[in-house]
Amino acid sequence: MSNAARLLPEWAEDLRRRYLRGEASMFVLHGNVYDSQVVDKKLVTLTDFLADVLFKETRDTIAIYNVATGVRFTKRAPTVTGLEDLLLGPKDRVLGALERLLIQSMRAAVIFEYAEALAPTATPPSRPTPIARPWSRCTGGRSCPRSSAATTSSCWWPRT
Repeated sequence: MSNAARLLPEWAEDLRRRYLRGEASMFVLHGNVYDSQVVDKKLVTLTDFLADVLFKETRDTIAIYNVATGVRFTKRAPTVTGLEDLLLGPKDRVLGALERLLIQSMRAAVIFEYAEALAPTATPPSRPTPIARPWSRCTGGRSCPRSSAATTSSCWWPRT
């Protein structure tokens, strides 16, 4: 698709402008992220839209990470090396390898699918409280305000 013929949806044009103005270099897309985008009279997923339309002309390397399926490259510069942790290593090393990719190349993009699986919400168990307050977590033992038993493994309690 040529740049002259490329018309972006309003949200994508806004994202592009904010990036070019230097307002931000990372974005979290939320809302209707499972909606399809129309490109050349075809419906494509958001991930494909980002990789094949928004980033294709401006990035030398485009990596897509999904916790379940791992890393795949839609575009990879020949100068990008040392990514064995991404493709062959254990999953706990992937985020560090993606960080190295972004540091070593100014023209790289990483798309995280299902980002909520990377850092799931760690909300404490719901407890009826009259007002919203911060919660604290203890690992049990004598310092636990909820129990004097040293066998308590962990609990949550509202901070006062």
